[in-house]
Amino acid sequence: MKHGTMRKFGLVLLIAMLGAGLAACEEEQGPVEEAGENVDEAMDEAGENAGEAMGEAEENVGEAMGEAEENAGEAMGEAEENADEAMGEADENAEE
Repeated sequence: MKHGTMRKFGLVLLIAMLGAGLAACEEEQGPVEEAGENVDEAMDEAGENAGEAMGEAEENVGEAMGEAEENAGEAMGEAEENADEAMGEADENAEE
């Protein structure tokens, strides 16, 4: 009977120690834990900011590419007109 009582007492003591240990973990954080959380928050914020910046950059590049395409098309059209005029003048000069 003594063996069973000691075993129960040891189990109760173990449970009490584990409970006290868990309760101690829930107390205020120390400076290291706070610094760790600050670093985590800063990294999360930096990741979000980088994602936003990449999205804006992608949008700006897309707009610039569209403008470049329009400008190139206009330049090609003007070059074609100029070439047609030059060919017409060359034909006229050749006939004279």
